[in-house]
Amino acid sequence: MTTDQFLFRDGYSIPEKIRRIPTGRITAETPEIDSRLQDLSLSENEVSRMGKNDFFDEAEEQLSTSAYRSFVSKLFDKYGEEGDKFNMQLFVADESLSREHLARRVNQYNEERIDRDFDSLVEPIVLTNHEENSDSIDLQFRTTAHLEDINPDDKIPIQIIDSETGNTVDRYGADYHIKAPARYRVETRVYTETGLTAVSNYSKIKDGLKMDIAKTVTEMARGGVQTGVGSTHRLEMNETELLLLLQEMEGDISGLGYTLEIAGVDTADFTGQRDEDMVDTEVIRAADEAGQIRKIKYYVDHPGADPDDERDVMLRIFDDGHLTTSKPVPSDLLDVIVLQINTIRGYDGFLTPLIELIYSYVGAKFRGKSSMMRNSHISKTNLAFNNLIEEYFEKNQTPTEELRLYKSMIANIGIKLCDEGVPRTADMDEVSEVDDFYDLQGKIEEFFQDYSQRSLGKTSIDYDELSNHLNHLLQQDWESPVEIIEYAIDLYDLSR
Repeated sequence: MTTDQFLFRDGYSIPEKIRRIPTGRITAETPEIDSRLQDLSLSENEVSRMGKNDFFDEAEEQLSTSAYRSFVSKLFDKYGEEGDKFNMQLFVADESLSREHLARRVNQYNEERIDRDFDSLVEPIVLTNHEENSDSIDLQFRTTAHLEDINPDDKIPIQIIDSETGNTVDRYGADYHIKAPARYRVETRVYTETGLTAVSNYSKIKDGLKMDIAKTVTEMARGGVQTGVGSTHRLEMNETELLLLLQEMEGDISGLGYTLEIAGVDTADFTGQRDEDMVDTEVIRAADEAGQIRKIKYYVDHPGADPDDERDVMLRIFDDGHLTTSKPVPSDLLDVIVLQINTIRGYDGFLTPLIELIYSYVGAKFRGKSSMMRNSHISKTNLAFNNLIEEYFEKNQTPTEELRLYKSMIANIGIKLCDEGVPRTADMDEVSEVDDFYDLQGKIEEFFQDYSQRSLGKTSIDYDELSNHLNHLLQQDWESPVEIIEYAIDLYDLSR
């Protein structure tokens, strides 16, 4: 069985604790070490010259077994990194999930095979453990993900051993070919209120099995009379949602991955320095013109760090709902990420990337015309919105990724106003008429007119009125990009 554990880890062995104690703590300046120098028969100078492994080898030799274990545990409890790296895949249930029904069924099937009773499963699978948390339920499964080939020979035969006596009862050599089930552990955390489920995403677990388990969770948590395979899909996030997650978690961006629309090139990855604005570089701007963000890497404070502790952890978030960490972390960090993602999903009507909005009508607009004209229109429209945002936000004081968020958000809010009816400025005390609204070569008005006619079915819109409202929204002092959405929803009574 693989050793992948995250949600169901039950303590740490002494060697694991030693590996998780930072090397920088192996110094006489660490109080727990300083107080034991005499017992360890070591001087401060000797400790400073020793590596971590040599230090603990010496401690094991000098201390009794119980004292040694207590010494290691004390260092680990104060300085060690708890938790594990996680590699999870998020799924979304298309049905409501009942915590009560899920809890009842996991108790019913605990340590039992469940594949016979749930339509979503095709592989033999056992529910081996479960645990209820305040906001989620954790499940652990054991499955025979596939059969492994075992090729014995006469010198090293397969042995069949009686489990009670330990005696070998038979041997099989070169004349035999054996297939044995490879057992894998799969962990799942179910957030019933949000409909989100996180499933282990380790490489040895087949994609189909992960989806089957997510669908089975939906079946198990089903509260009504519906039967059959659980309706579930893989979480998808667009580039605006990925960037908003970065902002809401106050992360320091360190890498971006793109899906590109360039002949012969499908994807490209970029890595930058944390203390520099990698998004505002020529190569990233070129990637923006040719594609969309599919992966984002950023650093956040480690959940176990003290206020004066500079430990951090790198998160990798993919557009298909795949999440990983670079260091061991407690499961609380997964909860924080999922909570933020669920909050962001509540704004999905305002987070379509600008480029997707342009693509939705540009094909019809330039049908029968050259691709050069089409691409020029896309580039100029994108530039017009970039310049518009920079008219209202100081570029040297606002991260480039935040400017990109405002760009897509103001486009989406403007479309919502066009769709639900642009209010008359004279009817609103909060909004004033603007004499000169920035519009590079008329591309912003052209965007709203084109989208309204070709995607919303409107004959025309009053752009002068619309620009008054866009100006009002952009000139406010926002603490975060989400605030502009919340304000627009409240002010204009917009649907989510």
